[in-house]
Amino acid sequence: MIPLPDQLAVIMARGESLRMGHSKGLCQLNDEGEFFVSRIASLYLELGIACLLVVRPEDEKSYGEVVNRDVVSILPSAGGGDTARTMKLALDWAASRGEPPRWFWAHPVDLPLVSSQTINILSAAA
Repeated sequence: MIPLPDQLAVIMARGESLRMGHSKGLCQLNDEGEFFVSRIASLYLELGIACLLVVRPEDEKSYGEVVNRDVVSILPSAGGGDTARTMKLALDWAASRGEPPRWFWAHPVDLPLVSSQTINILSAAA
């Protein structure tokens, strides 16, 4: 298994979510009110993997209200572009903080049901 301190989960939430009418990561997953973004962050944090949430500036406040900013970093950046642009932003953000992680997880905010078993399988395969 890859050493966990060498990893960063990048939760990608820079999209406009035009069909939803609001940010996808702020959709509630269950009756308990758990948000997509909260579930994804918890998945990685429970595995000891740091999280960076990349959001549009206009969504930063809303996301900041549903994630623990003490353990999830939020990077606001203009929407548009694609996954590659979001990951470049994450790489630059990590590099600006010293030693960047060797492994990055790119996780779209609209996939909240990924399990820790899946992460472990992917990690072992890497």
